[in-house]
Formats: sequence, C-alpha cells, structure tokens
Amino acid sequence: MAILGSMFALLLAAFMAASPFIATAQPKPPYSTQIAIVASAITVALAGLGIWTAIGVFRLRSWARTSILIFAGFLGAWAAITLLVTMVMPLPPEITGGTRQTFHSITALGFGI
Repeated sequence: MAILGSMFALLLAAFMAASPFIATAQPKPPYSTQIAIVASAITVALAGLGIWTAIGVFRLRSWARTSILIFAGFLGAWAAITLLVTMVMPLPPEITGGTRQTFHSITALGFGI
C-alpha cells in the first residue's frame, strides 16, 4: 500500500506543480506559484520516503518499522494541514452554497480517509 500511495502522491505532486500554469479568468493570489512548488516538493519528498520505507519493509530491515511510523506521522500531519488550508481557501463567488458544502464535505472525507 505504501508504494501505491506513494505513486499516487507523485502524480498529485505533478498536478500541484502544473497548477500555477493553468490559465484562469481570475487573478491568482500572491505567492500561489511558490506555494504550489513548495507543496509539490514536500509531496515528492514524502512519496520518496514512502517508497524507501516500503522497500525496507519488503526486505525485512529493522529500521523499516520505525520509518513506517514516521512516514505515517508525516502523512497524517500533511493531510491535516492540507485539509485545513482547503477548508479556508476562498472559492469563486459564483459557486452556490450547496456546491460549497458538497466541496467541503468531499474534501473532508477524502483527507479523512
């Protein structure tokens, strides 16, 4: 599971790094490009840690047990921070209240899992 999750994290990091370069009708918030690049780099580092740990678990290395706990702690903290940022992120004004509630509910469910 750690390898599959890490591969998904690498894909997510690629999308994060590409997101500032998507053309939008609205102006971008200040520092959004730098934040996206830093978030992408952190996600790549966590994915690398996950792959390294999974390989260590497969090879029955003694350090892998400790590493998997550290890996889980980092991922849990990163998911909690991302959830909080997503919940306070301003959404476009044309989005209705029901759509906002659905977006926040699905986001909370996804990061909760």
